[in-house]
Amino acid sequence: MSSAKARNPGIELARIFGCLIVIGCHVYLPIVVDGSIDSSRALVGSVFADGVAIFWLILGFFLFQNKSYEKQLRHMAIRILLPMFLFSVFSFYVFPYVSGSADSLSASLHQPGSAYKEAFKSLLRWQPPVQGHLWYLYIYVLVILLFPALQGMVQTLARSRKLRVGALLLAALVFAVNVFTNNQMMQFSHYTIGGTVPAAMIAVFGHFLFTHKDRLEKYGFFAPLLFIAVNALRTILYRRGYHTILYWYSISGVVCASCVIAFSLRVVAAFRNDRFHRWISTIASYTFLVYLFHFYPIRILDRLNFNVQLLAALKGLPSYGVDLLYPVILAVLVFLMTLVIAVVVRALAMGLRYCIRQRSTS
Repeated sequence: MSSAKARNPGIELARIFGCLIVIGCHVYLPIVVDGSIDSSRALVGSVFADGVAIFWLILGFFLFQNKSYEKQLRHMAIRILLPMFLFSVFSFYVFPYVSGSADSLSASLHQPGSAYKEAFKSLLRWQPPVQGHLWYLYIYVLVILLFPALQGMVQTLARSRKLRVGALLLAALVFAVNVFTNNQMMQFSHYTIGGTVPAAMIAVFGHFLFTHKDRLEKYGFFAPLLFIAVNALRTILYRRGYHTILYWYSISGVVCASCVIAFSLRVVAAFRNDRFHRWISTIASYTFLVYLFHFYPIRILDRLNFNVQLLAALKGLPSYGVDLLYPVILAVLVFLMTLVIAVVVRALAMGLRYCIRQRSTS
């Protein structure tokens, strides 16, 4: 997977959709208006609920192809932990100024001692010490640490179709019952064990789902219909008080994430154009950096009152049109802005590596 040629463009398109959905989740309009739930916005919230589930499924597609635990740990250290550390240090000092919580860049760079203590406490809880969407990466690390156990589970399930079907039905039942108990059964969350358990379950499911990628591709054009139907049902359940239904660790979240991947595979299969595929793979290669940095453009646009201006520009449309177009426009704009940041960051990193190699050889 180190080169664009080795990438599956259908999966890469799913990564792009996943990024857009994650961004959309952070910019859609509030679901609760004047103390009551707005059905239109709840439906939009459902549409943008499952970006992380897409990434867990994709992780499962490839995680168990590499059977070396040592290689998994090395990859995690270089590709995940190091960028996460550098980004966290950068954001610790810069993001307060960008977000407006610090009056000046100087104040942002000179954090009080209490900020360092809180950051240290967050790390002890294995939670991100800076604002952003890093919790996914913290859970990712825990999933990789569990790789030997998960690999053993996958190998056991691979021996028997009945066992796989039984495990799938049991997992679906657990996710479903957890929704109807409003997360009181499993206590899933975005942090530590509460996030690792559903993430690992989805990754294992993703592994077996990928063995049927030909079927996903074949029926991918029907995926949007299922996606819409499931999200309509989610909206009804949300209005009835089952608020966990809008999280990625719900049965509907896994189904909708699978629909996005199936649709992506079908789109790429339908448009067999090498240039199109290369563009998808190139853009998708930046999705990790987009994921890291997308809160920066969100805060910048917010401080520039772009959100208010966008709402004013959409004012003449029906309310459901505004509810959908507002996050779609913002998500695409934030994605493009963050993509520019990602290109610059990668260019700087490549330049730094080049300078280091030049010094080491001189």
